[in-house]
Order: sequence, then structure tokens, then C-alpha cells
Amino acid sequence: MTLDVTQGVYAAFMHTLHYDSPVANTNHDPPAYLTTDEIADLLRVSRGTVRRWVHDGDLPRVNLGVAGFRFRRADVDAFIAKRMETGPSPDAP
Repeated sequence: MTLDVTQGVYAAFMHTLHYDSPVANTNHDPPAYLTTDEIADLLRVSRGTVRRWVHDGDLPRVNLGVAGFRFRRADVDAFIAKRMETGPSPDAP
């Protein structure tokens, strides 16, 4: 899979969330921050896998205090690009 394909998957995912809809988002930009569920859906992995990536330090998150945490879209894009170049870590299940 190339990065172009991944970007296409990302764009298709954002479309399914209606982030490119003029009604849902007037500036047509995907959200700057994503939830654990959105990342899991995007990458077709479990929420547990996303949590493991966070725990292992592979995927940074932004703490929002009592509101929980989110992931910067730029960090997710960088994570995807890095995984495309290097593949999963050797100790990944």
C-alpha cells in the first residue's frame, strides 16, 4: 500500500463522517483532532490497538483534562506515513 492509497482511505473515511459536507463543516477541512474510535475505524483496527500505540509511544495524544484526549490529525498522518515506510514494529501481535 502506498501513501497515496492511505491518503485516499483517509479521505474516504472523512467523507463517511460528513466532514466534507457543507452542512457539517463550512470550511470543508477534515477535523484537526480525532477520537480513538475514529482512528480505529480509519485504520480498521481495534480501540485496544490504538491504545497500545499510545502506550508504546508510537502515537502521541493531546490531553484535554476531564474531557479525555484526542489525536492531532497531523500526528495521525505522520504515524501512518512512518508505518508505511517501516511497517509494524517487530513485537506487534
